[in-house]
Amino acid sequence: MNTDCLLTDGLNDTNLLVKGPYGLGVTMERQTKGIIIGIAYGVAIGLFIDLVTYILRHNINKAGKLLKKNYTIFKNEKLNKLDHANFKFVLIGLHESEEEAIGHDLCVETDKVTKEFMFGNFEYHEKIGDDCYKLEEIFEDHAHSVIQLVICATPKEIADTIQQLTLRYKIKQSDVMYL
Repeated sequence: MNTDCLLTDGLNDTNLLVKGPYGLGVTMERQTKGIIIGIAYGVAIGLFIDLVTYILRHNINKAGKLLKKNYTIFKNEKLNKLDHANFKFVLIGLHESEEEAIGHDLCVETDKVTKEFMFGNFEYHEKIGDDCYKLEEIFEDHAHSVIQLVICATPKEIADTIQQLTLRYKIKQSDVMYL
């Protein structure tokens, strides 16, 4: 049954079981150490929001302990597999407009908390509109220990640049994931 039928056939008393993708989003099951670079164009950044939220929760909990305050969020964290001392997620959001910048505040605030407390497990970069932006700088800073590159919905010209950078910095194709 499609949604058009639901809207036009007046099935007010019908119970439907909806199954779909749900869970923890992008998880780092095998990559618990090293640097992962995520590059997302437009709304594709939504694929990384769960991971960014997890990192923020972890950093707030850790900041609370440092400040001797009770900032604990979700004490029984199920995703405590990351080695936060040796793990870093670098997220690059490429957006056509501010309206398209999904999760902007979350990513910016996570970056701010991470830098303020010098945790080093998250970094956020973004380009909005036609601003000049160079991926080379980020690759140059992190290529020495990139364990995975995750690319979501990138236009051809950006994909070509990424391909050239993976060759230049010797990032194995098996470590590049396209979503």
